[in-house]
Amino acid sequence: MGRLRKSSRGVSEEAESGQDTTGKRYRSMSEMWRQELHEVGSDEPGWYDKSRAYWDGVDATVDGMLGGLEHLSPRDVVGSTRFLEGLGDPPLE
Repeated sequence: MGRLRKSSRGVSEEAESGQDTTGKRYRSMSEMWRQELHEVGSDEPGWYDKSRAYWDGVDATVDGMLGGLEHLSPRDVVGSTRFLEGLGDPPLE
């Protein structure tokens, strides 16, 4: 767990460096978000750029949106139903 510090906006942020799942290193969480949201002058596309490029290549159909999983087997439906029933009712506000 890293140390927290106040940023210039008064928001606590992680002071320690870290890395993402690809091994790319960052000095702080703020730096990571700036780079990944493509706010830093970089030729590399950020997360949203990559996401937009992916979805631009997907058919606007149920099958396209579900990645080829338009139909579920009865066994999947039974398993999902049991899982959801096991969660119980949501709390009332």
